[in-house]
Amino acid sequence: MPLTLPLPLPLPLPLMKKKLVVYLLSYKRPEYICEAIDSILNQSYEDFDLIISENSPDDVVYHQIQKYNNAPRVQIIKRNPSLTSLDHFNLILKECQTYEYAMLFHDDDVLMPEALLEMMTEIEQNKKLSAVGCNAYILTSDLKTTDLFNKNLIKNISKHFDLINAYTIKKNGHPPFPSYIYRTQYLSKYQLNSKNGGKHSDVSFLVDLISESPMVWISKPLMYYRKHNKNDSATRNLNDVACLSIFFLKKSPLTFFSVFIYFMKNFARKIIGSHCPYQ
Repeated sequence: MPLTLPLPLPLPLPLMKKKLVVYLLSYKRPEYICEAIDSILNQSYEDFDLIISENSPDDVVYHQIQKYNNAPRVQIIKRNPSLTSLDHFNLILKECQTYEYAMLFHDDDVLMPEALLEMMTEIEQNKKLSAVGCNAYILTSDLKTTDLFNKNLIKNISKHFDLINAYTIKKNGHPPFPSYIYRTQYLSKYQLNSKNGGKHSDVSFLVDLISESPMVWISKPLMYYRKHNKNDSATRNLNDVACLSIFFLKKSPLTFFSVFIYFMKNFARKIIGSHCPYQ
């Protein structure tokens, strides 16, 4: 009889790399995080991985989110020891480089079901874009509202001048920072730098990014931005505002007038407090 050799076992198919990674930045918000996770997993767009970067100093949140360990596309990373918010963000900027696109979402906000689809459609249609951000409805504690984060969001932003004015002139406005999807090829050069605005260094990060390539802001609200007394933006540090103002002027001296008004309004808020007429 002829010798019969066993058939070779088929090789496993390589895992398909997703286009987009959504990082959920988690820090001590057990009351909100599950709603944030569910909103991400409930997207009509499916070509993404979700990485929950849990950065709390204790294990309360980590134990709460273990139920998502077996969910498709989900990975949980526990940071130990806990990092500062800037170090946490900067570490994720490095980690996300293996994907073509990245979103760094917050654990107290909520995505609407079509958010990823509409933003990915926008950024993939224009290969020159460094990022796409979107408008939001305001979420007050647990109450979803129809109040917009920005009523005057302009769409195409291509220059330092436009971006800085959007942050310094109230009537222009900007989208919430966690709304952005980034093209990761533009992220490798930049990090959040506390010298360029302290707690507001997310803004200087965007100004640096637009020096590489333009971005688009979608005026349609595609998420809920939660406002509460634990928001980083709920308090203001005048030294951080001064550092950001100096950074603005170095990047675009033509914005001097709007930056000066921006600083003086924040100075008035600091000195006069809740009675300041500019709030």
